Amino acid sequence: MNMNHKCRVCGSHDTRIFFQQHDTFFWYGVENDFINKQLGSGLFDAVLYYCKYCGAISSPDDPEIKNILQRVYRSKSSVPGATPGNTSEYAKKLADDFYKTFTGIIGQEIPSKVLEIGCQRGYLLHYFKTLGAKRVLGVEPGDVEPWTDNDGNTIDVRRGFFSKELIGEEDFDFIYSLQVLEHVEDPNVFLSEINSLLNDGGRVMFSVPNEMYSLQYGNVGMFIFQHLNYFIPETLMFLLEQNGFDIISVISERSRELIVLAEKRSCLHKHMKRIEKASAQAAVLADSYKSKVDEKLSFVSNLAFKARAKPIGFYGVAGMPNFFSWIAGLADREIEVFDSDSALWGRKCGGVPFVVRSPSELKMVEEILPVPFRLQKDINLFLKGLPLGLDVHMLYLN
Repeated sequence: MNMNHKCRVCGSHDTRIFFQQHDTFFWYGVENDFINKQLGSGLFDAVLYYCKYCGAISSPDDPEIKNILQRVYRSKSSVPGATPGNTSEYAKKLADDFYKTFTGIIGQEIPSKVLEIGCQRGYLLHYFKTLGAKRVLGVEPGDVEPWTDNDGNTIDVRRGFFSKELIGEEDFDFIYSLQVLEHVEDPNVFLSEINSLLNDGGRVMFSVPNEMYSLQYGNVGMFIFQHLNYFIPETLMFLLEQNGFDIISVISERSRELIVLAEKRSCLHKHMKRIEKASAQAAVLADSYKSKVDEKLSFVSNLAFKARAKPIGFYGVAGMPNFFSWIAGLADREIEVFDSDSALWGRKCGGVPFVVRSPSELKMVEEILPVPFRLQKDINLFLKGLPLGLDVHMLYLN
């Protein structure tokens, strides 16, 4: 591990570790033999740095983790994330949410030439095409089959990691990337190349996990090894501005991803007030994060080790491997795991030693803990609305 960590956003070496946990499982989704062979034990140190100059938060450069990620991203095991198809009701909901966000901040006008970076099969690009976009193109390193519509038309998906050479075209009106920028090793090179592919006045839209609220509330599931960068609104805006973009719109809410819409600008400049604000804000959030995580782990431990007639339920797989990694003996307790995504039912996920069950099986438990941080309110309302009288324990209050 590189202890003299260089900030990926501003290049400063004035960084410090503010969070560290040993023996943390490498979360990757549904269990499969390919990834298990890549991981060995699957346990690594979880480490986060904070940059004192610009406020950027990131994980260290680790050659072993990098090699694993490169192989996983190129494989059939690449996790769809925020670029779904229509494989489940949950995936359809993610797609619908994207469409609503797009029209909400950009309007009804459809861009003529569209590029998606990290497109999976290209389902969202298919949407733009049906609405009238003349040219749609996607980039995806995963070993996936491009989306083909009912008429046999296949989306142009370039296999590989994003680069100008792979694209081979310019003059895009709109480029978007959903839940990708947090995975990028060099975000400045990434954004500079995107800028060069846009026409004058072209726009970009990025969505990333909004870690301002994760840090503020002590989100145990925030850390995963796939995320190299952890953005709060100010650091993402600074990063875009220093790479030739003007910020048009920002959506920052606790219950959803951070979304920024920006427009290509002709000159580069740094906003010093933005840097100062980002650094000050990140410092406050980083300093309290570890203690808040410890509080949450203690809460879950006390709840799980309490004697009861029925197993305790955990709802939502995302973030759960960290609980099992950081709470000794938790995997030996009587626990049932539930999730709303039908693609997970009856299967095990990496780092979670229990089969994922459908919500239809919730009668197996009397007490349940919603796990995903951003969906706490929605899950609580769903569980409270069931005629089961479940005792719902809220991990993240307010």
